[in-house]
Amino acid sequence: MKEADAVKVHAQNPARVTEMRKRWSFDTLDDGTLEITGYKGKETDITVPERIGTQCVSRIGDNCFSAYKPGRQEMRKNALTALCSVTLPDSIVSIGKKAFHGCKGLKRIRIPDGVMSIGDSAFSDCASLTDITLPDRITSIGEGTFHLCTALTDIAIPRNVTSIHPLAFFGCSRLQNITIPENVTSIGLAAFSGCRSLASIHIPDSVTCIGPQAFIYCRRLADAQGFVVVRHILYGYHGAGGHIVIPDGITAISSEAFLRCKELTGVRIPDGVTSIGTAAFNNCENLTYVHIPDSVTAIGEHAFTGCRKLILCGADGSFANAYAKENGIPFAVTRA
Repeated sequence: MKEADAVKVHAQNPARVTEMRKRWSFDTLDDGTLEITGYKGKETDITVPERIGTQCVSRIGDNCFSAYKPGRQEMRKNALTALCSVTLPDSIVSIGKKAFHGCKGLKRIRIPDGVMSIGDSAFSDCASLTDITLPDRITSIGEGTFHLCTALTDIAIPRNVTSIHPLAFFGCSRLQNITIPENVTSIGLAAFSGCRSLASIHIPDSVTCIGPQAFIYCRRLADAQGFVVVRHILYGYHGAGGHIVIPDGITAISSEAFLRCKELTGVRIPDGVTSIGTAAFNNCENLTYVHIPDSVTAIGEHAFTGCRKLILCGADGSFANAYAKENGIPFAVTRA
């Protein structure tokens, strides 16, 4: 806060502002409202003030309650890891990046309806968070917003959200229920990766773009044969292994879909698949063959790294044939 602004606020209500400064750090914004930048108290259940002096509190700043030093994975000296619940006033319109990052004890937060934006990683690594309702005015779920919120079991995505950014719910291992509203058009990289308790998910027709690895390690989404398939993309396999035939209708195999699947010994990929993602079969150490159809025209880096027993199979002159030669993998010419 500029010195002139501080003098002005003190003049308005000096005792009140002095008291508040013992518990809160704050700055004056260009519009005359205040941004909370830090908390100095020791309470575990806190309510952010709506006003300090005569000025309205409108924002929660970047890293405001974060347990980590900005830009570093080093804990702050007085990290707020014991913080249990937070109530934000109705005057708040935005929550900054990493505002509550690493508040591992935070269980509940009350976000007012007037909040229009929530910054990236705002609640990342809040490992105890179970009670949160997102306001209807937000239009996106930012990158890593709920990254590693391992206690979160369900959350409603507001109807005005149009995009779910990368890593938004990465590692939410207890997340069981989530509904994606009809206005969402994109789901980012690894957005739901590691949501191993997620039993079902409906992707509305409005979604036109789903990023790589969006649903890898979502074990409960697997069908009876162990395949995790969303919108014709194969994201994972949790079956018994052995020799398997990937179902018809699949158009792509996601990155890391079969990563370290030691039980897998043989794979037949159906015609219609056009791409095999990065590290898709990485370290499948007992894999002896993969039949790749002519439709495959792209194979990501390290797709078969660590598959020491592997022979790729396919048509002579196919993309798979050229890939095998380029990467020093044995290749067997087979009929379709």
